[in-house]
Amino acid sequence: MPEHSSVVELRNQGDDTTQCYFNLANALRLRYYYTLNQGDSEDTIMTDFKIDLIALQEVISQMPD
Repeated sequence: MPEHSSVVELRNQGDDTTQCYFNLANALRLRYYYTLNQGDSEDTIMTDFKIDLIALQEVISQMPD
């Protein structure tokens, strides 16, 4: 990824253990943002999300150009 890129993660609302995108962004020194979204299961890897579009729009508006 180009320097000064950002990562946006769509997180499962109940998952406080899966940190892979945060760790990747941190290792690559990229800005990291996330939103909490309702998943249809606790298994974050295999869940379908209902995306909180308002939260996503807020995160995007905070990101530098």
